[in-house]
Amino acid sequence: MINSCERLKAKHDIRNYMYWNVLLAVPIVTACFAIFQHSRFWFSVYIILALILIMLILRHYCSHCPHYVQNKKTLNCMFFWGIP
Repeated sequence: MINSCERLKAKHDIRNYMYWNVLLAVPIVTACFAIFQHSRFWFSVYIILALILIMLILRHYCSHCPHYVQNKKTLNCMFFWGIP
């Protein structure tokens, strides 16, 4: 248990981004292969819905995150790195 605010992560680095994206890529890539083998149409629908979801997350969720409002030109969080 964290007893002090000094130990809370206030800044992410590229290692955090790589770790979480590689970890989350396993089920997403597996789903893409399975859907693509079944139907190319549903694979396209899956990719389009994923892109829409990413845009909604960036617009509505990330704009309230403290990593988003830092005085930098790009976003540096553990899920989105380098996005303006």
